[in-house]
Amino acid sequence: MFYTLIRGLINLINGTPQRLLLHCIVAFALGTSCGVVGLGPSGFLNPLSIIFYGYALLVVIGAAFKYVVWRQQGLMDPLPNNQVLLQLDHILSVETRERALLGARETTTQYTSQPVLFSPPLSGNRVVLVKCADCQQEVKFRVDSVEVRKKRRLRATLISSIGFLFFLGLEILLSDAFQPSPIPDWIGWTRLISLIALIGFACSYAYLVNYTGVVYIVTGRGHRARHPKKAEMANSRQNLHLTPQG
Repeated sequence: MFYTLIRGLINLINGTPQRLLLHCIVAFALGTSCGVVGLGPSGFLNPLSIIFYGYALLVVIGAAFKYVVWRQQGLMDPLPNNQVLLQLDHILSVETRERALLGARETTTQYTSQPVLFSPPLSGNRVVLVKCADCQQEVKFRVDSVEVRKKRRLRATLISSIGFLFFLGLEILLSDAFQPSPIPDWIGWTRLISLIALIGFACSYAYLVNYTGVVYIVTGRGHRARHPKKAEMANSRQNLHLTPQG
């Protein structure tokens, strides 16, 4: 458990600003749910919610710091003509092994990676086929225009915000602080469903973090698309003569 935690923290520290922000969103969602459940004698800020909020605060500070550093190094500047840079990984193998002495299970993924530069269409969206340099298989991506990007982000923001605030208010109204004791079964089940929806809408903000206008269409196993790491980003920006896709 301790080994898994340390390894996870190392991977998190070495991750992209987007990955750090994703962890912050999830921690905030869990903290909010624990805070809502804690309404009543213990108050909104119970010990468990404080732990999640504290973790979310540390992670978002780390994400902001890393974003500023990467920005100063020219790694977060917008690409010309609203182009998008992603990494396409060809997964060679996934190995899982037990570390008996550490009491942990370790998963190692071997893969080759190639940068892909996407150029948005003038309007609407289009399906772009990218040939994997390792297996020559064509992988599908949906590339949205700049206008479609803005509309999708705005719609996702509105839906996530309205849903989160609605179910947060519902959880507060159905909490122990506003209900008689004992609480009827229907209120308990409604609170459970509402709490799941609350966490879901909070985590849906992750879509805004991951969405760049290019969506990987999963057509089979063996490939994945992701944000470039720091070294990959720096190397690709030095070689921006890459042929844009789309």
